[in-house]
Amino acid sequence: MKTKTYSLLLICLLFLNCEGSSSVTISGFKAIVGYGEGFVAAGAKRIDRIDLTGHAVHTESFPDIELSCLFARGTALFAAGEAGVLLMSENGEDFTQIESGTTLNINSLTGFQDYLIAGADNGTVLTGSEAGFVKQTVLDVKGNIVALSAGNSVCYGITDHGEIFHSSDMVNWEIFDFNDFYAGYYEPCRWTTIVVTDQQVAVAGSSESGKPVLFFSSEGRVWTNRSLDYTDPHGLPAYLAETPNAIIYDDAKDRFLLACNGGTVMVIPSCSHCNELHNPGTHNNLTAISQQAETLVAVGDDYYIIATNNF
Repeated sequence: MKTKTYSLLLICLLFLNCEGSSSVTISGFKAIVGYGEGFVAAGAKRIDRIDLTGHAVHTESFPDIELSCLFARGTALFAAGEAGVLLMSENGEDFTQIESGTTLNINSLTGFQDYLIAGADNGTVLTGSEAGFVKQTVLDVKGNIVALSAGNSVCYGITDHGEIFHSSDMVNWEIFDFNDFYAGYYEPCRWTTIVVTDQQVAVAGSSESGKPVLFFSSEGRVWTNRSLDYTDPHGLPAYLAETPNAIIYDDAKDRFLLACNGGTVMVIPSCSHCNELHNPGTHNNLTAISQQAETLVAVGDDYYIIATNNF
């Protein structure tokens, strides 16, 4: 890995020109994004290029770095993780360490309009702008920021304390304490993942009793529970037992996909009674999922990779 350090000014300019969790497992992938004609996955001590068949075609090793999140736009690829580490590549293989402006764990990266956004521990949001400055905002939340997701007009984030926050200008933030607002109605929840679509926002995680949960909202103020029940192979009713770690939205088929512990993937279509549970052949925890055209790739513990187009 190159050791030259650049300011986030340069990185933000490159970014503009090109268009899950505060803990890291001992070994395994924590994030995956579509990149080029395949995918890139990152985790403890490595970043892999993955082709559409699910095979790692190139591995970059980082012996002293724990990575937890990725973001790609065009040829620009960013990876971040423990102690504020931030890497950047223009080809998905040669990475340069750059200054993030923090020593906190960075748990999520996203892009919003012309901004590169990082979510970190202690409610910290880092914003890179066209002007090149690094803006650090500490939100009035109780938890660590574990995931971010952005649409065309709004950027959302969640904490591991059950808070959901959003902004349309990266200056004014609206914070919704789900557990406080729904006290006595819904069990307290700990969020793990979020995705923003054109129509709604979806957040997932687990309740205080350990039950997996998924909620939808159109504007982030009123949240509706989506049942995670399904019909098992014997035709009997069942409910998802494993914690969801990552969620994506498949626009072509109007469905959400949850990558969960225990090697399970749940398909959540628009029909509320048509959920499907799949196990692609592993008991490893699946920590991230991404899609390119018809190909879905999920990654997880022990650097597990599975590619499929059968869901």
